[in-house]
Amino acid sequence: MSYEKNGTNATINESLSVDPTLIFGPQRDSMYIVVPITIIYSLIFITGLFGNIFTCIVIMRNKNMHTATNYYLFSLAISDLLLLVSGMPQEMYSIWYKWPYVFGQSFCVIRGLAAETSTNASILTITLFTIERYLAICHPFVSHKMSKLSRAIKHVILLWIISFGLALPQALQFGIRVHKGVTMCLQTRVIIEHSFELSTIFLFFAPMLVITVLYSLIGLRLNKSNVSKGLKDKGPPQNKKVIHKIQRKNSTQSTKRVVKMLVAVVVGFFICWAPFHAQRLVAIYGTAENHLAKSSLLLSAYYYLTYTSGVFYYVSTCINPIFYHIMSNKFREAFKATISQCCCRHADRPVTKRCSYTAVPFTRQPTSSGSMNSGSFKHQLSIKELKPIEYTGSKDIPTSRVFKVCEKSMTATMTETKQRTDLSKLSKSREADWPAVLFFIHIHLLSLYAIWLLFTEAKLLTILLLVVLTLFATLGATTGAHRLWAHSTYTASTELRIVLMLFQTLVGQGSIYDWVQNHRLHHAHFKTDGDPYDHRQGFIYAHFLTRLRKLSEYQTALKESIDMSDLEKDSVVMFQKRFYWVLYGVLFILLPLNAPLEYWDDSIMSSIFVIGFLRYCLVLHASWLIESGVALWGLKEGEKYPPDSNVVFLLNRTFWPHYHYIYPQDYKSGEYGSYGSGCSTAFIKIYAATGLATHLSTLEPRTLQVAMATAAKSKRPIPECIREALQNQVLRKDHYLN
Repeated sequence: MSYEKNGTNATINESLSVDPTLIFGPQRDSMYIVVPITIIYSLIFITGLFGNIFTCIVIMRNKNMHTATNYYLFSLAISDLLLLVSGMPQEMYSIWYKWPYVFGQSFCVIRGLAAETSTNASILTITLFTIERYLAICHPFVSHKMSKLSRAIKHVILLWIISFGLALPQALQFGIRVHKGVTMCLQTRVIIEHSFELSTIFLFFAPMLVITVLYSLIGLRLNKSNVSKGLKDKGPPQNKKVIHKIQRKNSTQSTKRVVKMLVAVVVGFFICWAPFHAQRLVAIYGTAENHLAKSSLLLSAYYYLTYTSGVFYYVSTCINPIFYHIMSNKFREAFKATISQCCCRHADRPVTKRCSYTAVPFTRQPTSSGSMNSGSFKHQLSIKELKPIEYTGSKDIPTSRVFKVCEKSMTATMTETKQRTDLSKLSKSREADWPAVLFFIHIHLLSLYAIWLLFTEAKLLTILLLVVLTLFATLGATTGAHRLWAHSTYTASTELRIVLMLFQTLVGQGSIYDWVQNHRLHHAHFKTDGDPYDHRQGFIYAHFLTRLRKLSEYQTALKESIDMSDLEKDSVVMFQKRFYWVLYGVLFILLPLNAPLEYWDDSIMSSIFVIGFLRYCLVLHASWLIESGVALWGLKEGEKYPPDSNVVFLLNRTFWPHYHYIYPQDYKSGEYGSYGSGCSTAFIKIYAATGLATHLSTLEPRTLQVAMATAAKSKRPIPECIREALQNQVLRKDHYLN
C-alpha cells in the first residue's frame, strides 16, 4: 500500500499489465471496517453541518449575540463548515475506492488548499478565543480595550489571511505523479523544507501549549475567587451565616463545572488533532523514495492512524459547537428563540419576563410559648426586608422557608420545604429535545431518498431483507416488549425471551427496561397530564410531537415511581439493558448493513439507506403506534358510549384500544386496530402451540358477561368487576386454538 500525505489515492493507467493490488493493496478494506466508518462519517457530516449552520444563524439573527467573542465563534463555525464540505465527500469516496483517483490535478490542489486553510483557521480561532477568554477573566481592564467589535473583525480577517498564507505553500506542493503506471495525488515538489513538521510544531504543539497554560491560569483564578462575598443585609447574624454557606456551596459547584469544561476543551483539542499530525509524521518518515512503506510495522501504524485521525479530525467540527456554544446559557436561549421564531410560531405559550423578589430564609424562632413554629403561615414583610436573592431551598437547611412575594399587596406566603417532593408543585411543561428534533428530521429526509432507491436501484434480496428485519423488529416490540414484558399477557420460555430480546434490539428505541417503564407510565396515567403520549391532544401529538420533547418534571417524578421489580428479576432483560449499545451496534447496524454488500453485491447506497434509514423509519412508526394507536382506533370523547365503559367492545369486540386500558393483560388485544386477529396475536398462538409460551391470559365472553352484570348491579367500576370475575374464570389448556 502506498502512502498519501493528503489522504487521497491513485489513478490507474489502463495499460498497466501488473495487478495494481500487488503494489497498492486491495481497492477497499473489509466491509466490517468500511461500513461502520462510512456511517460514522455520515453522522459526523450531518451533525457538524447542521450544528455549525445553526450556530451561524443564531449569531446573525440575534443582535445581542453580536459580541467580539461570538465573532470569533462565528469564524470557527465557518472554518468547520469549510473543512466538512471540502474534505468529507472525497474522504468518504477514498474509503470505498482507494484507487483509482478520479478527481484530477486541479481538485488535488484545491482540496488541499481548502482543507489546510480551514484547519489552520480552526486552530488559530480556538487559540485566539482562548486568549480573549483569559484576558476577560484574568485581566478585565485590558480585555475591555480589546473587546471592541471593530478590533474583533480585524483579528478575524487577519486570522484568515494568515491561515490562507500558511496553507498555500503546502497545497502547491501537491500534484499528480505517475508511479509504475499509477497516477497519484501526492507531494511532487518542495516549496518550504519540512513544511509539515513546521505545521505540526506551530499549529499543534504551540497552540496546545498556549491553550493548556491559559486555561490553567483561568482555573486558578476562578479557584481563588471562590470565597463568597458578604451580603449587606439587616437580618440577624445567623441568617448571614446561612447565606454565606449557600453562596460558598453554589460558587464551588459553579467553579467545578467551569473547570471541568476547561479540562474537556483541552483534552478534546488534543484528541481531535493529535492523530492527524501523528499520521502526517508517519507518512513523511515512514515512506521510502518509491512512496511505499519502509516496514510492515509502519504500514500497520499508518493503516490504523488513517482511520483514527480521519474520524477525530472531522469530529472536531461537531464538538466545537458543543464546547464553545451549547455550554453557554446565553447561546442556548438565543438558539431557542431563533428556532421558536422560525419553526414554532404556534408554541403552547409565549415566553414572558417577570421580576420577582425572594426573601432571605429565616431560621426557626420560638414563639411566645416557647415552642417552635412549623408548617405554613403568613408573614407581613416590608419592602426593605426583601433581598433579590435567588434561593429555593438547600439540603443543608431542610427546614428553610421560601417566601413568594405578591407583587401588589407585598404579602409573602412562607411554606416549609420538605424532603418529599410535592408532585403538584412540579412543572408540567415539556421542553423541546433539540437533539431528537434534528435526529428525526434527518431520519425522515434520508428515508425519502431511500424510497427512491428502493424502486430504482435496490436488489430484490435487499427488499426482502428489509421486510424480514421490519417484521422481526415489530414482533420484538409487540409480542416482546409490549405484551410479554410490559403487560405479562403470557409466560415465555428462556429461549423465546432471548429471541424476542434480540428482535426488540432491532427496534432501536432503547432497552426493553426503558421502553416498558415509559409504557407503564403511559398506562398508569392514561388521559392525564402524567401521560407522555396523551392522545387528548390529537394523533399527531401522541404519535410524533411528543417524541420531540423531554418529559416534564412531573412526568419524570411519576416515572421514577413505576414498579419495575418484575423486570429487574428477569436476567434476559437486565442483560440487554447492560449491554444494549453493544447489541445495538452489532444487530442493528453492523450485520444488517453488511449483508447486502457481502452476500449479493448490492450497492452501498442501497445498504445504508434502504436497510439502514428506511428500515429504522418504518420500525420507528410501527413502535410509536403502540402508544398512539388509541387516538386512531379508540372511541372519542363525547360519543354515545363513553370510552371508560367500553360497552361497544363488550357487545361486538370492536374499539379494542380502550378495552386494552381496562384489561391490558389480554394477549389478544392487538396494537394496530384489531382484536384476536392481528399478526402479533397469531404469532403468540404459534409460540403457545410450539410450547414456547404458556399461561396465555384472555377474557372469555362468559367472564365479560358476569363482569358487566356485576358492574350494573353494584355500580362499581368495570375494571374492578373484570378482575373479580377473572378469579372464577377457568380456561381450557388449548383455548388459544379457537
